Order: sequence, then structure tokens, then C-alpha cells
Amino acid sequence: MDQKQDDAQSLLGEHSEPDAQMTPQKSHIEASDNEEEHQEDTRFNPAPPSPWKRLGLIILVCLLFYFGFTMRTTLLKTNKPEVIYASRYSKEHKFRPAASPVITETLKDGRTRIRGAYPTPTTTAISTSTAVKKRRRSTQAGRASGGKSKRKKSSPAVAKHKGVKVKGGTFNENTLHVHHHSFSDPGFDKLQAASLPQAMHDSSARDPPRCFPGTREEHLRAITSWGKGEWKGSRTRVLWMKGPAGVGKSAIAQTWVEGLEGKHSASFFFSRANHWNNPNKFIPTIAYQLATKYPSYRESVCATIVRDPFVLQKSINTQFRELLVEPLRELSPEDRDASDKAVVVIDGLDECDGLEAQDAIVQVIITSVAEGTSPFLWAFFTRPEPNIVTSFSSGEAKELCWYLTLPVSRDADKDIEAYLRDGFRTIRVKNSIPEDLPWPLEEDILQLVEQSAGLFVYGASAMRFITLGPGLPGPAERLKSLLDLENNASQPLSKLDQLYLLIMQQIPKDILQNTLLILTCSQMITFHRMAVSYTCILLNFAEVTFYPLLHNLHSVLEVESHSKYANRYLRFYHASFTDFLDAPERSTPEYCIRTHYLYSRLYSACLDLACAPLPLCSPGLTTEPCSVSCFGSDKKKMMTYIIAMDELIRLPRVMLPLYQLRTDPGSLDRLLLAKWGHAVTGFTMAPIRMDDIETFIKEVPEKWRSSVITRAPARETLLSKVKALVLQRASPGVYTLGAGIHKVLLVKDEKYE
Repeated sequence: MDQKQDDAQSLLGEHSEPDAQMTPQKSHIEASDNEEEHQEDTRFNPAPPSPWKRLGLIILVCLLFYFGFTMRTTLLKTNKPEVIYASRYSKEHKFRPAASPVITETLKDGRTRIRGAYPTPTTTAISTSTAVKKRRRSTQAGRASGGKSKRKKSSPAVAKHKGVKVKGGTFNENTLHVHHHSFSDPGFDKLQAASLPQAMHDSSARDPPRCFPGTREEHLRAITSWGKGEWKGSRTRVLWMKGPAGVGKSAIAQTWVEGLEGKHSASFFFSRANHWNNPNKFIPTIAYQLATKYPSYRESVCATIVRDPFVLQKSINTQFRELLVEPLRELSPEDRDASDKAVVVIDGLDECDGLEAQDAIVQVIITSVAEGTSPFLWAFFTRPEPNIVTSFSSGEAKELCWYLTLPVSRDADKDIEAYLRDGFRTIRVKNSIPEDLPWPLEEDILQLVEQSAGLFVYGASAMRFITLGPGLPGPAERLKSLLDLENNASQPLSKLDQLYLLIMQQIPKDILQNTLLILTCSQMITFHRMAVSYTCILLNFAEVTFYPLLHNLHSVLEVESHSKYANRYLRFYHASFTDFLDAPERSTPEYCIRTHYLYSRLYSACLDLACAPLPLCSPGLTTEPCSVSCFGSDKKKMMTYIIAMDELIRLPRVMLPLYQLRTDPGSLDRLLLAKWGHAVTGFTMAPIRMDDIETFIKEVPEKWRSSVITRAPARETLLSKVKALVLQRASPGVYTLGAGIHKVLLVKDEKYE
């Protein structure tokens, strides 16, 4: 037994020793297992959500945002007030001037009533029948509750007495909300673009002459009485005041217009010297002014333009009928009363471009007055040119016209003397001349009056020369040079010519030709009123040297600018100076601008620019026309470049016979290098007349013609695309200029035919 027990214990000891040896290892393994379990416990390291859970969460958030936005929009639509548009000419809402604001009125029932505006494309107006039904239901509901739907009138003056709350200029509690809205009107925008604001009587571009106070009183009294409708029972609805250049017609017209107060409807002051003489601008400018005064006329004429935008490019007779006569038939009663016998003033019709256009304007107005299709009084102030005299001499015109003559007469001497004395008083103050110093002498003033010979323009030009004229030490020396002019009593204009010659003689000889070139450019490029910067680019003058070239001419012209950063333009005070420059018998060959030398320099300047490297933006024939903004800093150069390309075609006709392109091989050679295509696809500055094209073609000899000009049918794909871009109409046959990428279409402008 003992032996067995000892054996068992020995066996147990053998086994217990390894167990004792393994105990540390086992405890270490258990500790590591506990650490792994601790690390895998989600309480300490939660597992990231699966991609599906993430996607579901994002979708849920988006849905919540969507439903929230939908509910908010629904609530806003539910609470949005109902908008109704009141008739602008209803009995309840009487005549409202065009410049007054749009009025928004909040009614008691929550609706909004708008007066003075029509629904814009983004606004949905409630139909009239629906609005009437809702008003009836609202009225019946009010009667059933024993209340009244009468609106209360409120104003700032009584707001404090009625408990009306005023905040920010808006009346709360069923009152009027006044706002100025700028609704887009495409018809009016097109009419505005087609008009010529510089020709209006109150344009800032004009520095118009006015009658000196106390002068021309007899003429002003007479025409003012007629213009204000004081001639009861008279059929005279057209005034024609005629007189030669320089007698003061424009001054009388301007002074009269400014004194008519509410009886003036529109005006147009033609000026050939300043290029405000385009006949296609006449009717749109008159229509624009009428549209700003008569709201019902504006609605009708703008609807006509929207329906037919090309009406602005039609003949004078068609424009008069569609832009004036037909819209005037739809005037409201208030506008009809306001326009009855209102005055339309037309000054300087003789300076309108084209004798046919002058005759057409007179004839269409006389016919309209005879037929009673226009309610206005029409007043013309012109020179007695033969074609205008003929137009006003018809039997129909004699029954309707009042003829006034403003001759070159010594009766105006007192008025001119008063003007001169006032001018000398201003010069004395400006130059600090003591009062006890006798200047000018009495006989000096009287001699100037004598030299004026009844021409107001002489007195005005003389005073500007004495005040501003450079080249002589001071006003006393300038006055003496005027008094030394030789008198010629038989020809009053010759005295004015002597004054202009004296002014031109002050220009230094070394700059005279460049000064004359600037004057030539301003008169020959008549389709574009050239800004000073454009003229400098064309003639290759630095702008800083441009002004010294004209320094001696401030008594006959000025460089005007409407603002600090706007373009500057030349403006001539009177057309008699440009007439003087055009006539070699008046200005002498030394100062006349119509010479072969000046013409060849001007055409060469156009060629130099046409052959120069193109500006940064240069579209090809297959591209759309580029916008002006893409030219960047080269915008002015690009615009001048296009003007030069146009004038290469126009100038050969107007320069004949002094300059003939066919006798100038150097210019013909450079025509081959002109980049015609860029100018045509970029812009078209002005229409090209058929006679300009025909003369240009004839002036190119046969040996150059095959390279410069070709004959091509309009069906060619490339030319058809150019034609669609430029003219947007078909033509059976056309001329083309240039070759390759610079090949372009040359066709007539039909509105000149």
C-alpha cells in the first residue's frame, strides 16, 4: 500500500512540476487575451458605419431639406397678395405724366393694385373678368358683414392725425406705395437708338445762340402769339421764317422754343458743320420727343416699332405715316388736348443732307396739315434755297403757311450794338481794365456795327475773336486788326469772309497744312462724327499735338466734351465758316480745304490704316461679328479702322474732280493690301450708296480691277454667309473686294434708292 502511495505521489509530482513551470506562461497568455478582448470591445472602439448607411443618411437629409423648402414655398404662394393692374386712362385714375412713378396700392382685402404699369414678362396678371368676379364677391361679403369697402385716402400731411404709420417713405395701412420702376421697353429702346439727341433744342451737345435780351422783340412777340394758339379761327398751321446765313434765325428759334413753356412738343436743329444733318434721324427724333410727353402716343408708337423694327429705316413718307400719323390717332383724350396746336420747330432744314430729303420733309408736313392728320403747329427756320422756296410755293402751302422774312437789314444795327457793348463790358471785367480808361472808343463800337452790316454772326464771331483769338498780344490789338479790315458795303458776306480770313491768318505757316487737314477730315467724312481721338488715329497725329493745331481757331469752333471721360468732338459755331472753307473764291486757295493736296493726304491716311496690322481681335469671314469689348485697348483703333475702310469706297465720289483715284498708282497698289473682310464682318458703320460703289469701281483701272474687284453671284457659299451677316437680305448679283480671307461683299443700300 505504502509502495503504491509513494508511486502515486511520485507520478503526481512529475506532473505537477511542469504545471508549475507553465503557470507564468498561461497567465501571460490570459493577459494578452484580455487585452484583445478589451480592444475589440465596441464600447471603446465603435465600428464605422457601412457605406450604405452613410448613403441613406445623406438621402434622408436631402429629403428633409426638400420638404422644408416645398412647404415654405407653398406658404409664401398662399400668402402672396393678388395683383391687379389698373387702367392708366380710366376715369378713376386720370392722366398721369410719363415721368411720374408707378403707384402700388394695397387694398383692405389683401390685393395689390398697380397703376401706371403693365405686367412684365415675369409677372402673371389676373384677367379682367376674374378680377371683376373677385371684386364682386368681396363687395357682397362686405355688405353681408355690414361693412363698406370704401378706400381711405392717406397722405403724409394727415398721417399723424389718422394714426397712419409712415416708415421709409412707404405708407402702411391701406395706403399708397410709390416706387420708380424701370421696365424694359424694346420699342422705346429702338426709337431712342434711332434718334439724334444732339439735334434737340435742350441738348448738352449744343451751345445754341440766343437773342440778346431786348433784341428781336418784334419778331419774338409775333411768333409767340401764333405759337400759343392766340390766332383764333386761323388755318395757318405752318410758319416759314427765311433769311440768309448769319442774320440770327437759329437764335430766334432757340429763344422762342425756350419761351413757349408747355406749348412746345418737339424740335430738330440741323447742323451740317457738326454732322447733325442725317435725314433718317429726323422723324425718329421727333417721335422720341413726342413719346416722352404723351404716354398714349408712346404706347402706340412703341408697339409699331416692335411689330416692324425696320420702320426706322424706311423712307421719310413711310416713317411719317407709321411713326407719327397713325399713333397720333390713338391718343387719349388728355393727350389729344395737350398736343392740340403744340409747336414742332425745325431749324436749318437747308443744312439737311440731300435736296430730295429736304423737299420730302416739307411736302409730307404740308400734306399732313392739309389733311388734318397731325394736331401740331410746324415752324421752319431756313435759308431761302431754291428747292425749299419751290416746296413752299405750292398752292396747297400758300393756304396754310405764314411767310416771314428775316433779311440782311440795317434795322438790326441797334440789336447788334447792344450785343457788342455787353461783350466789351465782359472783356473789360475779365482783363481788369480800369473804368476811367476809355476803351473801346465810341467810334470803334459804331464801326464794328457798320462792318456787321446786319449780320449777327459777324458780331458774335468778332466778339469771340477779340476775347479768345490768339496770335495777337491782347484784346486791344485784336480789335484794331478788325477795324483795319477793308470795308465793302455792296457785299455784306465779304465782310464776314474778311473776318474769317483774319482768323485763318493767325495760324503759323509751319502748322497750317496739318490744321487744314483736320478741317478737311471733319468736313469730308460726313457719315461719321469723328471723335478727336479717332481723328488723331486716322491722321496719325498724337492727341497732345492735335489741340495746338486748332489753338488759333477758338473764335469759330470749340472742342466739346460732355464729361471728363467722354469722347471729345469738334463743334463749329456757325455753318458760314465751313461754307467759307469750301469756297476757294471766298477763302482763297491758301485756306480752302477743297484741294488736290489735302484730298490725296486724307485718302492716303485711310489707306495707311487699312493696310496696317490688324488689332488684337481679328475675326475671319466665317466667324460671327465680335463685340466691341473684345478689342480691349484697341477699341478706338478698331473703330477708326472700320471708318477708314468705309471711306475708301465713299471718298472717290465726293472728291471728284479734284482728286481722281485712277491717276494715283500708289493708292491703287495699296488697295490690294487692304483687309476688307475684317471691317465688314466686324461692323458696318454706315450705309454705302450705290453711286459711291459705282464711282469707286470706275475709278479702279482695268489692270487693277481684276485683283481688287471681281464680279460674283450671290449664290456662292462664302459670299452668301458674309451677305447674311452684314445685310441680312438677298441680292441677285454683287461685287466683291479683295481676295482670300479678306474677300468681302459690296452691295448697294436700297434705302438710298
